[in-house]
Amino acid sequence: MSELTSQERDNLKDCDFAYIDKRGERHLPIHDAQHVRGAVARFNQTQFGSRKSWTPPAASSRRR
Repeated sequence: MSELTSQERDNLKDCDFAYIDKRGERHLPIHDAQHVRGAVARFNQTQFGSRKSWTPPAASSRRR
């Protein structure tokens, strides 16, 4: 999986993240298929918010 620079991450839209917390901090970028798979794999390792409200995105629905 390619790493995002701070600038690239800042330029992503909110919809390109799996989770945005109450403070507006964005977690788990899902802007491409590799990052979607990574977010799904790591979600159980996270310590933020309610997991009940999150549904993993379909990798096929994300742009590549």
